[in-house]
Amino acid sequence: MTDKELIIKAIENYSFYTISQRLLLKSLYQLANDNCIYASVSEIGKITKISRASIYRILAIFQKDGLISIPNKEKSKLNKIILISEKLEQIKDNFTNKTNMKL
Repeated sequence: MTDKELIIKAIENYSFYTISQRLLLKSLYQLANDNCIYASVSEIGKITKISRASIYRILAIFQKDGLISIPNKEKSKLNKIILISEKLEQIKDNFTNKTNMKL
C-alpha cells in the first residue's frame, strides 16, 4: 500500500470526524498538489455533493484543528487551501497504530 493510499484509508477510518467531514478531507487530500488545493467552495461542493454552507463550516473546524491553512481568504471565493502534512501524518499514524494493535 502506498503512503497516499494509507492516508486515504486512515482518513476514511478516522472516527474523530463525521462522515461528511471525512469525505471532505479525503476529497481535499485527493485534489491536493504538494498539499495545496486551488479550488472554490462551489467546485469542491460539486465534487463532494456537500453544500457550500457545510463546506465552510467544516473548513472552519479543520482550520481550528490545525489541519488546514487558508491564506488570503476572501469572503466570496476560496482560492487556496493548504493541508498541514504533520496533521495528516498524525491521522495516518493513529490508523497504523490501531491496525497494528488489532493484529
